[in-house]
Amino acid sequence: MQILAIALGSQGDVQPYVALSKGLRSAGYRVRVMTHVNYERLVTAHGLEFYPAKGNVQEIVESPEMRALLEKGNFLAINKHTSKLAQDAASDWAQAGLAACQGVDLIVAGIGGLNVAVALAEKLQIPLLPTFLFPFTPTRSFPGILFPQSLTKLGGTFNWLSHHVLRQIIWQGSRKADRLARLQVLNLPAAPFWGSYKSAVMQRYPTVYGFSPSVIPKPADWQNIEIVGDWFLDATDWTPPAELSEFLQNGAPPVYIGFGVKGLQIWEWGQHRFHDSN
Repeated sequence: MQILAIALGSQGDVQPYVALSKGLRSAGYRVRVMTHVNYERLVTAHGLEFYPAKGNVQEIVESPEMRALLEKGNFLAINKHTSKLAQDAASDWAQAGLAACQGVDLIVAGIGGLNVAVALAEKLQIPLLPTFLFPFTPTRSFPGILFPQSLTKLGGTFNWLSHHVLRQIIWQGSRKADRLARLQVLNLPAAPFWGSYKSAVMQRYPTVYGFSPSVIPKPADWQNIEIVGDWFLDATDWTPPAELSEFLQNGAPPVYIGFGVKGLQIWEWGQHRFHDSN
């Protein structure tokens, strides 16, 4: 079986899917990864086939404009900015996806590559396995990750609606880009106004989550969903600089925490859930 993993975004978005792809290859599958050109070495260093997609998201994340938005913590402003950038690349990603899908039996994609993956799956009739790194399926058990977990007290209906709000924030910001790719490259009709979440290709296989059930237990109302644990990638040939080695060897052991934006939100969510249940 030939599998295509579509992973678009920052390194924190891409690296778990490289780890997942490496695991799939170890299980005997042939795996190629479609991601941004700056991650070619990350992909090929782990014996995976690389297919390039336009853009260097790491440069965008580290740009002064994006850093200013991240410091303000305004997700809507961040989403608006990244959506504009996605519009410029949408047609290129669809073209790249058509090339990467040659001979493919299954597409694997998370949030970053979901729209192009759904469109390609519909166009080429290739099965799609949705794989996410944070809760994205509506549930009555807890609010979406953009909402304070203290709002759980508002009840199951609020929680369920909050996930749909999160989905629409992400989708509406990328809807124009998706429409351009579908019409200009794939010769497909535009996706529904509310998104492709109910598309047949999204329902065919289970949705898989790459986080620990010890941090986020599976809600009772999640059907056809699997939580399989974190997808971590071991270091390959990296050697720390001499200054870093000296720092680590001197004095008390340091503490380092580096989650990235999405990971930090998940960790905070898990902490609230743990304390609320004890």
